[in-house]
Amino acid sequence: MNRKTYLYLAAIFLVGALTGGLLGATLTKQYLVKALHPKALASRIEKELTQKLGLDDAQQKTTRLLVDRSMARIMGIYAETIQKVDAELLDAQKELTSELTPEQRIKLKDLAASRQDFLRKHAPVAPTGL
Repeated sequence: MNRKTYLYLAAIFLVGALTGGLLGATLTKQYLVKALHPKALASRIEKELTQKLGLDDAQQKTTRLLVDRSMARIMGIYAETIQKVDAELLDAQKELTSELTPEQRIKLKDLAASRQDFLRKHAPVAPTGL
């Protein structure tokens, strides 16, 4: 084979590797976000308990209620934690703002807004500050 053929093969390989990497990273991110969503997590817990313990219908109903109640409590804890983290970040942002130039303040505000957008889209409970 000549040199041109090797270059074409190398280019095809690199494009395939990049495409596979990007596709894999995107799908992995989506899977992880969905897997950690409270409803998906509760469903997985119920399914695993049902299968491994051989629960009958009555036990499944009881288990579903218990898991739902636990998830509600967990989401409350999560919401409180997010609010505390959000408040701390807001305090840090206020302190940092006094040290920044006007252009840097605008950039910091944009960074905070993009963080909020990300959390609104992906977090089960989005923070309210920043």
